[in-house]
Amino acid sequence: MVIRSSDPALIVNFCQRVALISLLLFTGISSAEKSFEEQQAIFELSLAELLNVRVEVASYTSERIIQTPAIVSRYNQDDLTLMGIRTLKDMLSFIPGFVLQENRAGGTPVMIRGIVEAFNQKILFLLDDVPYWMPSHSEIPLLGIPIEAISHVEVIRGPGAIYYGTNASAGVIKIVTKQKAGNSLAINYDSNQKLNVGGYYFHAFNADSHLSLAVESQKDNGFTSYIAGTPQPPFFPKGTPDFDHIVITEEMTSVLARFRYHDFNLNFQIFDSMTNDTNAPTHLSIATQREHKGYLLHLDKGWEFEHSNLQLYSEYNQFYLQFVSRNVLGLDNDGGFRFDNNGDNNTRWRTGATFDYHWSDTLILNSGMEFEKRRIENYNLYSVATNRNILRLIESQGVEESALFGQIDYQYQQWRFLIGGRYTNNSQSGDRVTPRISTVYQIDNHQSIKLLYSVGFNSPNFTQLFINIPGTIEGNPNLKAELVKTTDLAYSYEKDNTLFVANAYLLKADDFIQRGFNNNLVSFFNSGSFDRSGIELDYQRVFKNYTVFANFAYIHQGNRELRDDNLAAIVPKITTAFGVSYPWDELQTLGVSLRTISKRNKAQASYLLNANYNYKTERYSLFFTVKNLLGKKVVYPDTQDFVAEHLIEGDDNANLSVLPKIFILGNTWLASISLDFWLQ
Repeated sequence: MVIRSSDPALIVNFCQRVALISLLLFTGISSAEKSFEEQQAIFELSLAELLNVRVEVASYTSERIIQTPAIVSRYNQDDLTLMGIRTLKDMLSFIPGFVLQENRAGGTPVMIRGIVEAFNQKILFLLDDVPYWMPSHSEIPLLGIPIEAISHVEVIRGPGAIYYGTNASAGVIKIVTKQKAGNSLAINYDSNQKLNVGGYYFHAFNADSHLSLAVESQKDNGFTSYIAGTPQPPFFPKGTPDFDHIVITEEMTSVLARFRYHDFNLNFQIFDSMTNDTNAPTHLSIATQREHKGYLLHLDKGWEFEHSNLQLYSEYNQFYLQFVSRNVLGLDNDGGFRFDNNGDNNTRWRTGATFDYHWSDTLILNSGMEFEKRRIENYNLYSVATNRNILRLIESQGVEESALFGQIDYQYQQWRFLIGGRYTNNSQSGDRVTPRISTVYQIDNHQSIKLLYSVGFNSPNFTQLFINIPGTIEGNPNLKAELVKTTDLAYSYEKDNTLFVANAYLLKADDFIQRGFNNNLVSFFNSGSFDRSGIELDYQRVFKNYTVFANFAYIHQGNRELRDDNLAAIVPKITTAFGVSYPWDELQTLGVSLRTISKRNKAQASYLLNANYNYKTERYSLFFTVKNLLGKKVVYPDTQDFVAEHLIEGDDNANLSVLPKIFILGNTWLASISLDFWLQ
């Protein structure tokens, strides 16, 4: 359980706990064999170099962005940090077509191309190619990945490649972790009294074997948000206010370890996060003390033959949430939602194989099969006052899903053609076949035109199917799996440290799974068909003296009231992001970033300006970041029940954070000095 308190003694205890973790991290293992200069040369790739590094999220093999058969964006964590973008959530919000926001359940829904769900059921989240999501609600671990472990983010906007399967209807987020030398320890403290400590360690045994380990822990006193228009239960006394101030916090502890031995990989991740950890009185029906716990264990082994590749993989993922629901049992009578046995049996187990056969230099055949089993414990409503369960919301459930997928990849001169499909059998929602057809025409070595068609498949989760709170919320066991069909036409340019991608898209959603609020009852249903269309621009450029990122997204249906599409009203018509970093001299860098979201329903347009100063030497790096420099109020609409009057305010204060980052050279004495300096 994450502890929240402003007590200095507890803060010192927190620091000591992380110090012990860091000492184990940096001094318990022998130092890496490479010199510091060699580590830096590998670890700190510039954008100019990254433009020639390939992406992997859309294909079996790494490819240049102009070649990959999908609409892919890649952003490097180090580049965005110099522009004042520090967290994973901020990184994702910088991507074209992405909007992240808070909701009253304490979550962070991710919107891609105007598609969103309160628990992120439309998004597939990958940690180094491994799916990571909650079987009960489909939540993803946005607070579960140590920031020091992240190398870069790759995303597919629109349905994922055929081999990703369930949850890829809106898009795919792939977090790529560092696997190169560059040990570090970072401490971040901001004016909201948020303290974040993280570290990263890498050890190479030889050219084909290595170990990496990252940790992060965060305490947060948070900020006060004004929440208005909250839907209130029908049993509340007439005239009960639907507005109040709520403390918004984010706290977490996470560990990520990766081991590679030749073609064998072992990944392990574990985390515990808490949002909105407050007991302050309120008359709202709202979630607080929302805790996520999860761990992931993944194994894979690959074999390379003369004309083919084979990979076997398997993973076990436990992931669940519990939270307090204020006033859910009556005014001043709080309840909570939790699973039996602390959620120990809320699991996903997946195993499978992929086979890649190179028929010739121009023809590749890809195929695969996988089996997945998901299950959850009994889900209960309990009384906070007595700590006793009072109502069974969902009986323990299990579902099995098997899939076969294949793809033909053929190249003829400057043309590349891909055609494939995925057959999925879900024991609850039935059979589906989803196709993928892609054509890439490479104009020259620097330009391409892509015409892409793909279908995303998404089966309903256990909450959408089976939850039942009489008179309040009810699941729908007759829900069908949803399909999202997307067509993209894109132009890509990559030359002289410049990357530019322009694309237009049209998507059609069928049997779309939605949550609705009507007559004080929340229910789930398959909606009628609806469309989305839009334009996205993505520009990245390294000039001689500075680096520039800029992107733009337009959604035609944004901020409109449409039949069979209650999402459209909360979708912004236009989003933009701009960032620049300028090296003042060899040691100092200045950077700024600006993200904008246009008006949506009753939430006004928002503007978020960050500024950053960085001073860096061979041994340490110091960041001063001001977030929301304009002090503008960010207001979020209701992505949970789509109630127009329900609005949530973000932090409208400028926030200063200080981040010293120390590069560990592998010497035990240096690690000790760094920690002593921090604790003084």
